[in-house]
Amino acid sequence: MKILVVDDDKDFCLCIGEMVRLHPSMELIGIAHNGKDACIKIRQFQPDLILLDHCMPLMDGIGVITWMTQTLPSYRPFIFTMSAWEINQMLIPDQIRSAITYVIKKPVEWSILQERILQLCKVQEEKIEVQKNRISNLLNKFELRSHTDGYQLIQHALLLISSQKDCAKSITSVLYPKLAEQFETTPQSIERKIRYEIDCIFTKCSNSYIQEILDQTSADKGKLTNKQFLTLLARRLGYL
Repeated sequence: MKILVVDDDKDFCLCIGEMVRLHPSMELIGIAHNGKDACIKIRQFQPDLILLDHCMPLMDGIGVITWMTQTLPSYRPFIFTMSAWEINQMLIPDQIRSAITYVIKKPVEWSILQERILQLCKVQEEKIEVQKNRISNLLNKFELRSHTDGYQLIQHALLLISSQKDCAKSITSVLYPKLAEQFETTPQSIERKIRYEIDCIFTKCSNSYIQEILDQTSADKGKLTNKQFLTLLARRLGYL
C-alpha cells in the first residue's frame, strides 16, 4: 500500500511516517505540507492511499480532491480526510464526498488509523489476487509460460491498467517506466521482453485462433504492437 501524507503539521506527518514504516505492507512514498505540493506528488506517484488534511494553506483538502477528479479522472485512490470537524458539518459536494473513503477525526487516534489502513491493505491484496487469476486465465489461452519475464511483465502491465487506465494511453512514457521501477530494470528492457512474448504468441498460434481470442476484425493484420496487444487484452478483461 503506497501512502502519501498531506498535512501542514510537520510533527504530525513525522508521526504518521514512523507508523507507516513499522508495517511491511505499507510504504510512505511522500509527504506534502500544502495542497499545491500535494497535487504535484499525486500526479507523480499516484499513491494507493492519500491521508489528506482538510484545512491547509494554498489549497485545502476539498480543492485537492476537486483537482484530482478533474485532472486524473480514471485515478481512484483511497482517500482518508483528516479534520477537526464532523463530515456532516462540512459543505462538501456529493461528487467529492463520494471520493472520500473514510473521515478521521482530529486529534487522530493512532490505533484506529492503523487498523483502517491495514484493513485497506487486506482488501487491496485480495483484489489484486483476483485480478491476477483473471489475467492468468486469459494469458494461458495463448500457451505462454508463466515463469518467463515477459509473462510476468504482461500480467503486471494489465494490473497497472486495471487501476490506472491512463497507462494504456501512454505505454512508453508511463507504463514502461512504472514497470521498470517495479522490476528494477530499464523501460527499453521492458519493451523488448513484452515484444518477445507477443512474437512467440504469433509464432505458436494460428491467425484464426488469435483473431478469436482478441476479436480482431481481420485475420491477416499481422503482428500486433505492444500497445495494441495490451489494449485488446485490457478491453477483454473489462479494464477499458
